Amino acid sequence: MRAAAISLLRPFAGQFARRALGVLPVVALVALLVFLLIHAVPGDPAELLSPEDATKADIERLRVQLGLDQSLAMQFWLFMRHALTGDFGLSFKYGEPVGGVIASHLPATLELALAASLIAVAIGVPLGIWAGSRPNSWLDNLASMVGFFGISVPGFWMGIMLILVVAGSLHWLPSSGRTEIGLDARAITGFLLLDTLLRGDAAGFASTLRHLALPALTLGINMVGIIMRVTRSAVIETMHEDYVRTARATGQTERRVLWRHVLRNALVVIVTVVGLELGTLLSGSIIVETVFVWPGTGSLLIEALQGRDYPLLIGLVMVYTVLFVLLNLVIDLSYALIDPRIRLD
Repeated sequence: MRAAAISLLRPFAGQFARRALGVLPVVALVALLVFLLIHAVPGDPAELLSPEDATKADIERLRVQLGLDQSLAMQFWLFMRHALTGDFGLSFKYGEPVGGVIASHLPATLELALAASLIAVAIGVPLGIWAGSRPNSWLDNLASMVGFFGISVPGFWMGIMLILVVAGSLHWLPSSGRTEIGLDARAITGFLLLDTLLRGDAAGFASTLRHLALPALTLGINMVGIIMRVTRSAVIETMHEDYVRTARATGQTERRVLWRHVLRNALVVIVTVVGLELGTLLSGSIIVETVFVWPGTGSLLIEALQGRDYPLLIGLVMVYTVLFVLLNLVIDLSYALIDPRIRLD
């Protein structure tokens, strides 16, 4: 059984390695563009980090210490040379390695994005299937209204409304943070829900889940609309295929035809959209994290922008880029598992 599993995964591993090498130029180009754009922003990080009574000599000494006295070409070359080894340099603001600063905030963003994706898939896919199986019915119209609402509502407005109503007026859920003050917040994996389960901390798990609910719902609402619309279109298109009519002709129930034949053949489109939206959530949760004071990479990016923290800014964008590219590679390779008719080569 182990040998069969290895033989099954070997072509996927080879394709993943080849395609990962192919995206290295994309990552390098993104790093160059971000590097140039960040340095084009007005403001001197040395002046921002220096105290108010600092002299010009003190500011210049700090510029030399931060490496800002060198040419842009040399700064970019040094950054890329160290980045290839996973070293993004020292953060101007925190004075710590950029990799460590990002690693301490990244689990919060991943946890939020995964929770939002689960909410969106759990709501959007069934709505899309039911709407697509009964086009132009009242259920289709209702699901379409939900979809258009999710797509149209801005995330920051939805977050503020949820805070005012659910947290402020009804007092059902907390409005900010990841957990209550005073609870055990020791990091094992960095994912608080998983850490509380590993410690057997029921109170901590409940508190973490309550703090996660509102920001995850805010992010997931927009994704619900997109997934619902895509699923509906894929189901409507698949319902007219010959194999669906053949399945009905064999006497199978409509539920079995819908969930076994129609959904299975529409999964490629659905998985593609879910993967792309998950990648977008990773880098697009900045506003939601700011509204809910969520200690993820989004709020960290705002701090880095305000403080002109070049190493931290570039490191964050590089992490976002690599995660997005890897996620798309995994989705691309998963097509062969979803539909055996698709060949990796």
